[in-house]
Amino acid sequence: MDAARHNRICGIFERVIALPEEQRTALLERSCAGDASLRAEVDSLISAHQRTNPILDAGALALLTQPEDEEHPDLTGQRIGRYELKRVIARGGMGIVYEAMQEEPRRIVAVKVLRRLGSPSAVRRFHEEAQILARLSHPHIAHIYEAGTHIDGSPRGDCEHLPFFAMEFISEARPLTEFAIERRLPIR
Repeated sequence: MDAARHNRICGIFERVIALPEEQRTALLERSCAGDASLRAEVDSLISAHQRTNPILDAGALALLTQPEDEEHPDLTGQRIGRYELKRVIARGGMGIVYEAMQEEPRRIVAVKVLRRLGSPSAVRRFHEEAQILARLSHPHIAHIYEAGTHIDGSPRGDCEHLPFFAMEFISEARPLTEFAIERRLPIR
């Protein structure tokens, strides 16, 4: 599926799911304009959404479906708290992870920054992730050093609160998907 079609499907889904159920059909019909395959894709997303726990509220869905470069510029070279962001390591549904230099003690760390505030539930889940990771102790799980909120006085003129957490930097990490493919692990 090309990016334009993906963005169109996600855009229709986001608009439809935000409406009360009794208003959805009319918007679906207008938005899909007789394109049966487009309607099937959107209907599939709506069905999956209705079967799941409402943990994915509209704000979280927006984070998961927005293009990676939208709403959150690359902060490389800037400071967040005691950390100078050196380069982007990874981008995901909720945040961007940077390799960073911590001031004191001086060391390389990873800093995960929430892509945008989104919704209160997205921020809550972000802080829950930091709390859970902070309690875990295992050689294959990065240790959390700090969690907080940075006020970004961006050149756009608006101030945004950016939740972040700093954690141990793992230099030899590989994506879990590569490991699973290499080992031919089943989905379950």
